[in-house]
Amino acid sequence: MDKHKKRLLCYYAVVIAFAGIILLVGTLIVRQLQNRPVQRLLRPESGQESREEKLVADDGEKKMPVTVSVAARELTEKELEELFQAAQKELEQGLKGKNETLSCVRMPLHMPVIAQDGRILVSWSSDHPEYLSYDGTLGENIPQNGVDIQLEASMECQGQVRWYHKTVTVCPAEDEDGLSKALMAADEVKTGKYYELPASLDGRKLYWYRRGTNPVPLLAAAILVIGLFLPLRRQEEKLRQKKKYQEALLQEYPVLVSQITLYLGAGMSLPQAFSCMAQSPKKGGATILQKECALLVREMERGIPQGEAIQRFGDRSGLWEYRSFCGMLLQNRKKGNAELLYMLQNEAEKAFAERQRRARITGNEAGTKLLMPMMLMLVVVLMLVLFPAVVSFYA
Repeated sequence: MDKHKKRLLCYYAVVIAFAGIILLVGTLIVRQLQNRPVQRLLRPESGQESREEKLVADDGEKKMPVTVSVAARELTEKELEELFQAAQKELEQGLKGKNETLSCVRMPLHMPVIAQDGRILVSWSSDHPEYLSYDGTLGENIPQNGVDIQLEASMECQGQVRWYHKTVTVCPAEDEDGLSKALMAADEVKTGKYYELPASLDGRKLYWYRRGTNPVPLLAAAILVIGLFLPLRRQEEKLRQKKKYQEALLQEYPVLVSQITLYLGAGMSLPQAFSCMAQSPKKGGATILQKECALLVREMERGIPQGEAIQRFGDRSGLWEYRSFCGMLLQNRKKGNAELLYMLQNEAEKAFAERQRRARITGNEAGTKLLMPMMLMLVVVLMLVLFPAVVSFYA
């Protein structure tokens, strides 16, 4: 088994172990929290919805699951009066809506059905609903001189009602087991901050515990899935980069063969030819081929034999064209340049012919990809041509 597979197996083992530890420790913590006795529940604030708590009552003989509905905290008389005053001020400030003043109302009024974040219910009435309805919209046939309308809003909270009156001038627009009973008996005082749970039932002491779902397995499963698929994502990215690298090298292959042939024909040796390839000026920085040639030259300068360096150059590319080219160089470097130059010239002609063939294939693929946009453009042109004819026919 190679080192890559060993590292991958070790990674998977660590991910599985980590997910297992999260599952075990998280489950223990959640169970510990759920097994902690509770004797009172925090009420929702006034105006909020009731909250259901899933509990288990234990009297020492049996455990009784029950769902408790915790109602919102009721306000005291002082708090209620302050709330009504704040609601009246809120209605007063927001009533005119987009109108500049209530002495000349030309746009709909803002007449909400709730106030103070839903803690107070508001009901509106108008003595002239034909001109101004209960929802603030203006009617038709409003007198030119305007009409005074008496608005009345009833504000209700906790069974108590307060009234708000306002006069506006509308102008025409310019344009079973006894546990439930025990819970009800324990919840008589609704002004307290907490929902007190009964401490006993029929003389037996009660212990209350929270019921709920355990989110830890879902978290552990998410960590496990992400950890298992992360290496696949990285491997896919490596394959994509390698494919892009090979496509760039394949595009430069005719350049490599033609320039090596030129340099060898000028009397240079193979190391000198590859050195010239690495130092060739290129706008926008060195190409992938120039970088590979520079790496080949550095390997030979560090003492790696010429044949081995050329062989490694072909293996790094992963392309049979480069391996064949490097094999040609290795087989003929002892025979002199005469026969090698002839073979390189033939290889250069084949490389350029192959490059033209790939260019034609790429062009055909591009034409196929452009077929759908061209069809859409044709439909648009037909619509532009036919639309005037259809309009003139029906006209």
